[in-house]
Amino acid sequence: MKQIIYVLFFLVTLASVTASNIATAYVGVTVINDPPKIISITTSDPLEGEPLICNVVIEDEIEEAKAKYKWYNNNVLIEGQDRNVLEETFFKAGDVITCEATPNDLVQDGNPEHVSVTIKPKPLVSAITGAVIGFGESQGLLNSLLFLLLIAVVIFNVAYFLKKKR
Repeated sequence: MKQIIYVLFFLVTLASVTASNIATAYVGVTVINDPPKIISITTSDPLEGEPLICNVVIEDEIEEAKAKYKWYNNNVLIEGQDRNVLEETFFKAGDVITCEATPNDLVQDGNPEHVSVTIKPKPLVSAITGAVIGFGESQGLLNSLLFLLLIAVVIFNVAYFLKKKR
């Protein structure tokens, strides 16, 4: 009988030691956070005098992933511009504007992506014909003025000959 009591005492002691080790054991869990990725990056197609908008679509397991923005005018960083909208005061017709976006999921950055666009001048509209008469070439304003002068000469000649016929 003493042997049975010793065996039971041994088993209870062994069970309590094993239970105490399990209770204080640590389980390690590693959460894998992949860096966010930019799926697409596009800009609006503004004319001179209009703001430029950079549109970014980000893929990440965290829904709160956002992009950090940098803007470049002819490959020169525009300081202090870190939103997805670049106001029209920072560029003119003919400038090449680049939007660089770096995705961030509040833990880490992903790879930056960029897109560039050349700013087009606003076309001039003739008040007489309603036709667009300037297309943004470097000589666009001169060509537009010459076109208006030609229209004025034609109208003057038609009016002169109509008056002379009477």
